[in-house]
Amino acid sequence: MHTLPPFPRDKFRFCHFGDQAVRDSSRRVMDSVRQQNPDFFLVAGDLSYANGDQPVWDRYFDMLEPYTARLPMMTCPGNHEAKDGRGQGYRTRFSQPGEGTYFTWDVHRVHFLFSTGGSLLRDLSTTKELMEELDFMEKDLADAYQRRQNGEIDFIVLVQHYPLWTNTEGRSPANFSLVALEEKMLLRYEVDLVLAGHDHLYERSHPTMRGKPAEGGYIQVTQGGGGKSLYSLIAKPAAWAAVSRVCHGYTVLDVEGRTLRARSYAVSDSDGNLFEPDADQLIDSFEIPARVPAASARSAVAGSAAADAKALLPLRKARRLEDMEIDLHAMLLHTIQRNRDHDLHEEGLEHDED
Repeated sequence: MHTLPPFPRDKFRFCHFGDQAVRDSSRRVMDSVRQQNPDFFLVAGDLSYANGDQPVWDRYFDMLEPYTARLPMMTCPGNHEAKDGRGQGYRTRFSQPGEGTYFTWDVHRVHFLFSTGGSLLRDLSTTKELMEELDFMEKDLADAYQRRQNGEIDFIVLVQHYPLWTNTEGRSPANFSLVALEEKMLLRYEVDLVLAGHDHLYERSHPTMRGKPAEGGYIQVTQGGGGKSLYSLIAKPAAWAAVSRVCHGYTVLDVEGRTLRARSYAVSDSDGNLFEPDADQLIDSFEIPARVPAASARSAVAGSAAADAKALLPLRKARRLEDMEIDLHAMLLHTIQRNRDHDLHEEGLEHDED
């Protein structure tokens, strides 16, 4: 029998990474995460890389057991989970709050929204599922915005596999169809932080709006160095990027009072050569202060008064279901093509270690 320690009453710490697999680098990241003594850790998609080979899941959980016996793990699916029965291998192995593959979770005064971000899309038959999830996101973020205006929470965090913006070699600079659908919500409801994976490196944005640094925008952290083979960066990263680094690693986030502080560490060099234990390199740090509700209510992004947010939801839902149909179709086609391009990109990389 395993027993989890009690959760702290006020401040807390969690760690973030994605794209884990079952490799020496995967174990090295987990060893470092455990040494940080977080209260939980989250994996932003592409967990085992089973891709339909079910025994890989067994090896993955064997690897995790020494850590998860004392450390809660939260997850969202990635595009490699879609290769496993359209996510069925993932659904049958993970139990998260709520129902389905997307959910919300409050930790003290931080609201988390875990989304599929389109990662489970494999064909055009999933249009209805995506529409339902986007409606869920709209309602949830509107409610979180209202709660922050009322002083009930301080931060809103979105967790999903796909980043909205990237400087990874061979990728588009953005998943524009995803940006068009999601970023409107991120800005309207003033999401503070997006935690992603997918690109096997580390990248953190400035506060960003529409691909440009902007005060009051959201910060995106792509931490895809959880263990899988590393990617490369383009020669000249875009202006929205604050830090870009090729390495295996993880991010530590501390929430204390009305401040969220983050530190990101590398456990390898850019070629994937692992550092010695206890030799992690600090590569980035930043902090996010809680937004002031009065100033937030005046922002152009918020638009309508917070008090009207819930009343507008039925009308907003009707408009979205009708008006987003073409955009949804474009997102499906674009994401499916991105997943195919991703598979081609991986063909030349080394296979997972047992």
